[in-house]
Amino acid sequence: MLIDSHAHLSLELTGLASLLDSMNRFDIDQAVVVGGGLVDLSKLQVPGSGREILFDNLALLELCEMAHERLLPFFFANPWVRPDHYASVGPRFHGLKLGPVVHGCPLVSPQTRSYLDLAARFRHPVYLHCLEQDGLRVTDLCHLAADYPDLTFILGHGGVGHFDYAAITSIAPFANIFYETSGPFKAVVARAVEILGPHRLLFGSEHPLQGAATELAKINDLGLSDEAYDAITGGNIAHLLGHSRKLTKKVVTRVIPASR
Repeated sequence: MLIDSHAHLSLELTGLASLLDSMNRFDIDQAVVVGGGLVDLSKLQVPGSGREILFDNLALLELCEMAHERLLPFFFANPWVRPDHYASVGPRFHGLKLGPVVHGCPLVSPQTRSYLDLAARFRHPVYLHCLEQDGLRVTDLCHLAADYPDLTFILGHGGVGHFDYAAITSIAPFANIFYETSGPFKAVVARAVEILGPHRLLFGSEHPLQGAATELAKINDLGLSDEAYDAITGGNIAHLLGHSRKLTKKVVTRVIPASR
């Protein structure tokens, strides 16, 4: 079973059509999706540039429903806002997404912890990015992993930048931190396999900024055993999300944008 552990979905039918087309072309059964298009790409490395932004998570749910269970939505939280909405609709989602690069809220802050407390209640894995900024570093994530040993964290894009060997060493002692592979160089991912073991890696495409063709090629080039390959490209995330079955029939969904 091939599962993309990280894709972005904007709230437009054209975005949904593009993602499903990519999944169909590369035989991807399911994809974890989070909101996309929240801030201008030129501001993505400015933490807090979207501090006031709230993503319409219910609209994301509606789009995912059109894909017949192929898309697995994560709730995109803004920790500067009370978690009341997440508390009420959280069970309809498969996980929690934190975007420090958008909202700039420190990982170890009370605001972030209010969401993590709920994620623990819902048994949601928590996907997040890290930056080389105070309160947003991989070492801050490690502090959270120590404080929430029963909560699963997913380190997006293998840490900070394409060459973050230090992130691998930092998270190694924390079995509840998984490593998502979109972004870092192949040699860095190979090191992650060596240090963390294939059972802690998750293939992600970072669609549409990156893509399944690029990221799958990187995984294919690692020379993995069949067992390790299957774990990284689907088995691990399926286990985290509590999915144990393959889709009995892949729905080749085609979405036609509404006429204007």
